[in-house]
Amino acid sequence: MEIGSWFLKFINNMFDVITFGSATRDVFLRSKAMELHKEHGVEEACFPFGAKINIEDIVFETGGGATNCAVTFSRLAKLKTAIVASIGNDASGMEVVQALRRDRINASLGQRVKDAKTGYSVILLSREAERTILTYRGAASMIDPDRIDWSRIKARLFHVSSLGGNLELLGQIIAHAKKTGAEICFNPGGNELKQGRKALAPLFAKLDIVFLNREEASLLTGKKDSDLRGIIRAMRGFCAHSVVTDGPAGAYAVMPHETIFAGIIPVKKTNLTGAGDAFASAYAAAMLKHNDIKTALAVGTANATGVVQRMGAKVGILNKWPTPQYLSKVKIKKMNF
Repeated sequence: MEIGSWFLKFINNMFDVITFGSATRDVFLRSKAMELHKEHGVEEACFPFGAKINIEDIVFETGGGATNCAVTFSRLAKLKTAIVASIGNDASGMEVVQALRRDRINASLGQRVKDAKTGYSVILLSREAERTILTYRGAASMIDPDRIDWSRIKARLFHVSSLGGNLELLGQIIAHAKKTGAEICFNPGGNELKQGRKALAPLFAKLDIVFLNREEASLLTGKKDSDLRGIIRAMRGFCAHSVVTDGPAGAYAVMPHETIFAGIIPVKKTNLTGAGDAFASAYAAAMLKHNDIKTALAVGTANATGVVQRMGAKVGILNKWPTPQYLSKVKIKKMNF
């Protein structure tokens, strides 16, 4: 049973973007009790069983890479956007669909899994914006390739986030992109990366853009996390265009013969969840609109900056394209590696 349909007048038309990945119901919690302390070099927040912990702030949101990115494409870039994701046959699933509708995102390509619950995450936030995420994946990792109506999967861009480690589905999406002339971006998750370089390299070579954070790029390339130069050089062997984000240290667009760096816009951070999705989707949207890497780095940074200032992965996504004056706050330069 498909997730309902709206915008029926668009059904036979090609979309600008189709996102693939997870869809979840999220709740963000902040408490003074979540004070960080270091133990053996690791920052922790501990809660005794049997205690009652007061919460100072709570936000109910929807999440998952597919929905987070779809909102940027629709809300920020004003692109005609659809989503391929799976939800459970429950109230949480309907809340996900309703949130997509509010952002003018077509969910008629999605799937409802009859005997599963919608994925759910609880995000525990400290006052320093650090977080721990408790995740129930449920239906979020249950996209069935046999239920995808591939005849309707037509877009200028396929933007793929984690598929729960389903590399067979990733291969099918890549093949369909090549068949239909779509560009394809991929922001893998841990379940994809743990399958190793041997399994991923043939797929990555067929992608237009790959997004990774520094830790993920270290895992993929086998280089030490401290060896940024080595990581970036090794990424050139996996794909023609990758972007390595480095949190508060900025981001790097990596091409065969050059690397371009973008700094951050300094702001007070409230929440880091969703910043990676915000950056990647805004970067991809800018490439689709302007085909300019420096612009893409600046727009990606601006969108991520909006997200980290608000609780929730979508609340801070920009509502309109940033002005040239605002984008000029992002310092961009070429690197010598």
